[in-house]
Amino acid sequence: MNKITIIVGHPLEDSLSGKLAKAYLEGAKSSGAEVKITYLGQLNFDPLLRNGYRQKQELEPDLKNTVDNLLWANHWVFVTPLWWGTMPALLKGFFDRTFLSGIMFKYQENSPFPLKLMKGKSVRVLITMDGPLFYYRFFIGNPLKLIFKKAIFNFCGVNPVKFSYFSQVRKSTPKKIDAWINKTKSLGRKII
Repeated sequence: MNKITIIVGHPLEDSLSGKLAKAYLEGAKSSGAEVKITYLGQLNFDPLLRNGYRQKQELEPDLKNTVDNLLWANHWVFVTPLWWGTMPALLKGFFDRTFLSGIMFKYQENSPFPLKLMKGKSVRVLITMDGPLFYYRFFIGNPLKLIFKKAIFNFCGVNPVKFSYFSQVRKSTPKKIDAWINKTKSLGRKII
């Protein structure tokens, strides 16, 4: 059975990110998957590493539970808006606090490369944006894709990393949003 954990990086549950997350959840459940969903905006945690990486900062219960959900799942879905070319601070803080050595990867004594502890897991990233996708990809260089794929997920062993973009949200119509929701349900049904 497929086990999926969905993480919503938008601070508001009733955002388009929240709606897309629910659509993926519905699609995946209709295919018989077990699904757990977390809205980061509802969690109680400090997004700052108060001492950098100098000393361990204990995970709050909400973070511990969310990490357990990620470790339990074989497929992850991260849903986020694009803010200033990257993810919201809330989602970045979540990664800073939880994607740590000993949890998602492990530093090795005699190697510059980490032991990738998340091998066998896959991820789908759903990204909403107000600007045109071609501008973000070709003029800005799609930095969030590089960050997610190479700096975070592949670093921990997650592969494949797939992306879906929902572009020009502020100019969208209810019909367009319905099409995005249906597309996302379909991704959920296929568990990709």
